[in-house]
Amino acid sequence: MLSWIAGQSLALVVTSSVAGFMLSCADHTPAPMSAQQAPASVMIDATRLRALDSRSARVGDRVSVAVNGSGAAPVAHSMVSVADTTVIFIDATGTVHALRGGSTWVRWTIGNSRDSVYVIARASPSMLMGRGQNAPQPPRTTVDVRWPSAMSLAARGRRWPVPRGGDLQAALNRASSGDEILLARGAEFTGNFVLPPKTGSGWVVLRADSIATPAGVRVDSSMVAGMPRVITPNADAAIRAGAGARRWRLVGFEVTRSSPNINYGLIVLGAGNEASVAQMPSEIVLDRMYIHGTVAADLQRCVTFNGVALAAIDSWLSDCHGKGFDAQGIVGWNGPGPFLIENNRIEGSGQAIMFGGADPSITNVSPSDITIRRNYLYKPMSWGGGRWSVKATFELKHGRRVLFEGNVLENHWADAQTGFAILFQTLADDNRS
Repeated sequence: MLSWIAGQSLALVVTSSVAGFMLSCADHTPAPMSAQQAPASVMIDATRLRALDSRSARVGDRVSVAVNGSGAAPVAHSMVSVADTTVIFIDATGTVHALRGGSTWVRWTIGNSRDSVYVIARASPSMLMGRGQNAPQPPRTTVDVRWPSAMSLAARGRRWPVPRGGDLQAALNRASSGDEILLARGAEFTGNFVLPPKTGSGWVVLRADSIATPAGVRVDSSMVAGMPRVITPNADAAIRAGAGARRWRLVGFEVTRSSPNINYGLIVLGAGNEASVAQMPSEIVLDRMYIHGTVAADLQRCVTFNGVALAAIDSWLSDCHGKGFDAQGIVGWNGPGPFLIENNRIEGSGQAIMFGGADPSITNVSPSDITIRRNYLYKPMSWGGGRWSVKATFELKHGRRVLFEGNVLENHWADAQTGFAILFQTLADDNRS
């Protein structure tokens, strides 16, 4: 069951595997309501607006007055303004609902005339539309993506330069908690590399020795020249996290593939078949990365998120596409989260971002506390005409406490699916989730 609050913010609850989803989008205006949808009990008296300005309504109250004293008139549609975090909604029956208490202007359009009423709603955060439903909850926690402190990069931590032709895997293996691994500008490293688990509480930073992109700035085409490149020559990941790997930060380099055949994932953080949460990767941040396939070859996934406290920030993921199967920019199905996807450009023919679909290998583990904010989710028009199998841009099949806020979705069309850019459906491979 799907419920919604219309206005400058749109909040949704799906009472099934996709639970507690909140979607925030600027200046959203709901579609006009037909006269048949609007009961005659919903009315505004344009001559009494000044008197109504001070009216106080409680959650559950009904706003019902005559139009200019002449009786009922259908409501074309309503638009709700939001002050701070207040979300107040008056439904088609005139009943006041609130996600959070507060005050707001409620604007009603009757025919060609728009009028306003000031409504004060008193509500607990758990109240929402109708009875028997839970209020959508924002993520309870998120991923800390601040640069590791001097204590996390040990004061006596070493730097391991990896020059052109150097042994990257050896550097990954010998680095200790608190160390940095520096990839030489313009160097290429071909293989299937593994981030091993480390002892200690510090971070290991794997980065370009000179990073062109300032912190907090999304990578674009002007910033990738000279980036070190990690290249997979086959169907396996260029970089994957070993069992229990934690506290790795990857910064400022390129990850791609060279084989003309299908690749199943360029960066794999958790294979999705872990038997316990302890085996999952945790606290891994992709920061200012350029992760991409090629124009002509199939790539099932750019990044796989199956773990704890995983983040992609300020990065560019492109040419994540396939024919005859779903391909994603970022996908996850077997990790408790939290997950943070912020300020990235992401291209995915199946979905730019998806959670769920495959069954989690651990019973009752649900992708949770997911924040997706300020991303540019894009499908090139050149993907049309059946070249790649195009589906939704953002899809949830399994998730809890999801915030989707301030994202731009550009280009979408019906192809391998009906044509919804944002899609919720609670499906799993074997219905075990």
